[in-house]
Amino acid sequence: SEAAAGALVSKLGAQLQECYRNWLAMDIKAYHDHKRSASWERYASATPGGMTVYGVFTVPPKGYDPATHLYAVGREGSTVVLLHMSMVGNRDNAPVTSFTKAADTALQVLYP
Repeated sequence: SEAAAGALVSKLGAQLQECYRNWLAMDIKAYHDHKRSASWERYASATPGGMTVYGVFTVPPKGYDPATHLYAVGREGSTVVLLHMSMVGNRDNAPVTSFTKAADTALQVLYP
């Protein structure tokens, strides 16, 4: 139903906002006793009513590669759409504008 789809989009958004904390709480043996950090950001859609984009950025200890994950979450009626892109690199290299545009286009193509 549309109500269930709306609830799922809200739940996914909340989980994505907590994703970085879950990564920090993970017991990763290679990272023991080393500093690591993580953060997230919510980006506005380029299209009104389009996808909401979340960025999750993890920075492991020195000697390991940082990671960027971009997620787009949206819905049309009772259908929920979720896109994910992962790449090695830091927040400054995240292709947020291109990913947001692609996510909005995907929703428009699926549901013109």
